[in-house]
Order: sequence, then C-alpha cells, then structure tokens
Amino acid sequence: MADAAVAQWCRIEAKLSPILGAAGVAALFRRSLYALRDARPGLALAEEASGAAGDFELLRSALVKLSQADAATAHSALMQVFRDLLAGLIGAPLSERLLNTATDFSLIGSAGEEPTP
Repeated sequence: MADAAVAQWCRIEAKLSPILGAAGVAALFRRSLYALRDARPGLALAEEASGAAGDFELLRSALVKLSQADAATAHSALMQVFRDLLAGLIGAPLSERLLNTATDFSLIGSAGEEPTP
C-alpha cells in the first residue's frame, strides 16, 4: 500500500510540476497534510517532511505504520484534500483531467484490500 501510494504521488508530481513547479506541488502536498493533521493523526510523520520536491519517504513511513485499511483510508483522504486544493487553484475540470492521468486507484484498492500488482 505504502509503495503504491508513493508511486502515485511521484506520478502526480511529474504531471503537475511543469504547471505548478516542483516547489508548488510540494507546497500543495504539505498543505494537504496540514489540513488532515487532526482528522488523520497517522499522517503526522509525513507532515514533518522537509518540503523537498519529490520526497515522499516520510509519507511511506507514516503509511507503513498504519494498518492496511487505515493506510488506504488516510491516503484516500489525502488525495481528496489535494484534489480539492488543486481545483481551487486551477479549476475542477483541469485538475481532474491532470490528476486522472496521473492517478491509478486500482493500485491502491479500497480499504482493506491488497494492492493490485
């Protein structure tokens, strides 16, 4: 689960960096984590990230410490907040088009499911 989530964030960063810049994507990711700090305390470790673009290792570490179901739920919540923040910046239609090509939810599965290889 954690590896699939990190791979998904790397794809998102690659897709959005030409538009928002690497620092912009990192800032949006950190803001998403901050917005979830009370609702998803399991992601607190990831919020401590240095903010370096492309550094999702603390997210991986945070997700690994959670149960499979909790990790899937936390990741889903993080993606939703990120989508909402991005839509506020560039509009919902464009953000959905960009994120749909960068995300593959079949890799993550639903809460409690094993990721598809």
